[in-house]
Amino acid sequence: MRTRNKLFMVLSLVATAVLMAAPAFATDPVADVGVTGAFTTLQAAVAVTLVAVAGIAILLFAVPYAWRYAKGLFKTVSKG
Repeated sequence: MRTRNKLFMVLSLVATAVLMAAPAFATDPVADVGVTGAFTTLQAAVAVTLVAVAGIAILLFAVPYAWRYAKGLFKTVSKG
């Protein structure tokens, strides 16, 4: 069992090294203009989505804490 795991580890390392070295010898451009354009569009869409989700998440988590601490602050000020 251990021999098989070691063999699998060695083979996967060799395969990774070969796959990493293969693009270094490519002479033609690997990325097509259509592919890079699609990824640029996808990147913009993901950024807009993350900003929207982050804004909602900040509101959902910040409002209860602000309410709790403001309530305590107002109680302290009204006593004094």
